[in-house]
Amino acid sequence: MRHFATIRRGLKVHPRWWILTTCALLAFTGFCLSSYALTLEQKTGLRWLFLWRGPVKPPADVIIVALSSTAGEALALPRQSSAWPRTVHADLLHQLHHAGARLVVMDIAFKEARDEQEDTALENALAQMHNVVLFKYLRRHQINTGAGRVDIEEEMLPLPRFAQHAAATGTFVLPKYPAEVSHTYLFSDLSRGREATQPLQALMALDPERSESLIAELPDPLTINFYGPAETLTTIPIDAALRMSSAEARDIFADRIVYIGYSDRRQTEQQDAYRTVFSDRRGVDISGVEISATVFANLLQKNYLRPPAPAVIVLISLLFFAAVVLSHRVRLSHAISIQLTLSSLYAASAYLLFQSHHFWSPLMSPILALIFGNTAMWAWHHLQQKNREEQIRYTLAQYLPGDAAQKLSRNFNKLEQQRQVVQGVCLLTDIQGYTSLAETLPPDELHSLMNRYYAVLIKAVEKKWRLYRQSGWGWHACALDCGGNYARNLQRRYANRQRYSSAIARGRDRSAIADLLRPAWRTVFPRQPGSYWSL
Repeated sequence: MRHFATIRRGLKVHPRWWILTTCALLAFTGFCLSSYALTLEQKTGLRWLFLWRGPVKPPADVIIVALSSTAGEALALPRQSSAWPRTVHADLLHQLHHAGARLVVMDIAFKEARDEQEDTALENALAQMHNVVLFKYLRRHQINTGAGRVDIEEEMLPLPRFAQHAAATGTFVLPKYPAEVSHTYLFSDLSRGREATQPLQALMALDPERSESLIAELPDPLTINFYGPAETLTTIPIDAALRMSSAEARDIFADRIVYIGYSDRRQTEQQDAYRTVFSDRRGVDISGVEISATVFANLLQKNYLRPPAPAVIVLISLLFFAAVVLSHRVRLSHAISIQLTLSSLYAASAYLLFQSHHFWSPLMSPILALIFGNTAMWAWHHLQQKNREEQIRYTLAQYLPGDAAQKLSRNFNKLEQQRQVVQGVCLLTDIQGYTSLAETLPPDELHSLMNRYYAVLIKAVEKKWRLYRQSGWGWHACALDCGGNYARNLQRRYANRQRYSSAIARGRDRSAIADLLRPAWRTVFPRQPGSYWSL
């Protein structure tokens, strides 16, 4: 109840703060519900989670046979794999068939006819395997319709003589935005309708009976769970695979899923490569065939990443904001400790969920909630402090000079924390018989007399106390932390009060006033022990 009473008082005292904070909180909630929050998490939070976790052991049943310029040189073939004879692919398929490969996925487009002998050799190898998933190439180009340019995707199917022996054909297109590849679509909208991409086609070819139930539970787009940098998945150059003996090939490829495609670690030779969270500083990216194999492995082992729903992002962010607000009810050092502990526990939980359960927890949104909550509460404390200082200044101004009240109100928190008892002297002066004196003197002479009086008094006060206030013909002054002698000296000041007040009525010049005031000022305004002020 006390907390709600404080809130009600705050609504009355700081309505503008409440309005601005509520509007900012609603805007922040809308941001967390939008796609921009998930994009921000992809660029920052997801990257942090991958870097914290580091590379992990890849699945052993997925192998890549890499085509590269180095392998071309070893086989005495052109550096460009697209110019290789198709008999090389046919020989590799025969090798994998005899080794007992469970499934072969070819990330190579056989869209044009070549030498009949080569095409016949490849066709016979595909007919022998019966478990090959071929690649469907999409060629993109633009046409001008007069009203503007239109992007056209043209399907480049494998040659019918190859496609008829394939278990399936599919495309695999990776998004170019954002700059780092973090997700992929499992379905593509093509001319014939919605079709599964090559990794999903391979999974369906591997287990046709469960294909429908698998598709129903898969997310689209799918957030890729990368295992590490380039060639983290077992990668064997094609020249090494062709040179293997039957026994060696059987040990490596038996009952394995084999991907065949272009993959080269040399940056200058990389063609079909994409930037990911594990791209190194040398510019070595992950090849398209390895990303496709990674997606297939994620589907096979069901270890793809589960992104947070917008409602989860909002809930976690609001919990962090509430925790920050509540932490400010204690001392600043304790509030910082609470927030650091909470953030550490959440980061550790996010890491464990990411590593063990492949759940992607938001990181940037809670950080923004921490910043927003602390900013709001610091603004609240600033307004509360200003309001408290104003109340204290107003109260002290009823008894102290204005400068003293202002100074004490600003340093009130410091004085309150120190909790020290100090001795002080307050000087209150008045002129006895001032009304009678004002009635007997001409105005110009009275004005001159008061100026001389103030000149003497102000000079002494400013040298020692510097906190004073004039009220009519009276005078208020204050000095804190004066020492024990001031309390005793104050009594003597009262004894001299009648003398220096009556001097105003009798004396007409500065020397007369000074002579009568000197004993009192020496008593009340000592500079330090053993020395005194003089007029």
